[in-house]
Amino acid sequence: SGLLLSAGLALGLPVVLSILVERDLLLGVARRLRITTRTGRASVWLDVLAQEAHVLLHFRDGTQVVGWPLYYSDSSEEGMISLQGPSWVSEDGSRVPMNVDGLFACNRSELKFLTVVRDWSPS
Repeated sequence: SGLLLSAGLALGLPVVLSILVERDLLLGVARRLRITTRTGRASVWLDVLAQEAHVLLHFRDGTQVVGWPLYYSDSSEEGMISLQGPSWVSEDGSRVPMNVDGLFACNRSELKFLTVVRDWSPS
């Protein structure tokens, strides 16, 4: 029984700890207790993209694309992001679906900034 307990801890503890760190649960408790204001993520880029919201990409040429951030790089310097269900945003604010499964923006120098869009709904 001691061997089973040791094996269970050896396999289960890393899984539980990785879930706590990945979901920012450990520092979330510390923030609620006002011990810290920091998150467990490596950058603000990751904090923003971990939110439950669509993002609007603003490109340097004036085009805009809105979509769900499905995958993204670990650093803002790299700036790669994959959007699920992307749509172009026209000058009047209307959305024009791309009719593709996803869009991968990988040229960081072309991205001017990114905004979080909580109330976006496909139209």
